[in-house]
Amino acid sequence: IEQGFETFVEVGQALATIREKRSYRDRYATFEDYCRGRWEFSKTHANRLIGAAEVAARLTPIGAKLENESQLRPLISLEPEKIPAAWAKAKELAKGGAVTAKVVRQAVSEMQPRSAPKSQAASPKKSGASRAVLNPALKLIDHAERAAKKGDTQAVLEILRKIRKCLLDY
Repeated sequence: IEQGFETFVEVGQALATIREKRSYRDRYATFEDYCRGRWEFSKTHANRLIGAAEVAARLTPIGAKLENESQLRPLISLEPEKIPAAWAKAKELAKGGAVTAKVVRQAVSEMQPRSAPKSQAASPKKSGASRAVLNPALKLIDHAERAAKKGDTQAVLEILRKIRKCLLDY
């Protein structure tokens, strides 16, 4: 990664390999710990780089000129087979100019179907099932905050396990 730090595609590919093979386990408990401890960036950023490398693998065979990770970020959420079409749309929108992240976002937005407005009943804030999970989780978060202020790490960890279980059981 140090050798290819300037090339986001190489970095993303290297991070994907490290994550998949769990090569970080000799010094770090989790991939997130590895990213923070070794490279001083978040797991989220690592995942963006990995996603950008995967998108780049779809675009380089069609001759796309890729400059940076943020340019590809909007394409990560697309189904892989739609990525080349979105890139073509971005090039069209750029009208011969630079294909910037903003232009790619616009292209992706234009390609996504317009959805009908959601009814109030479908809103998570109004859903009884969501409230049944959120209320206990929010109470547990309050308990965790109080325990953290007291410096009770064990209590915080136990509460976090309960929150995880609450959310996963949902």
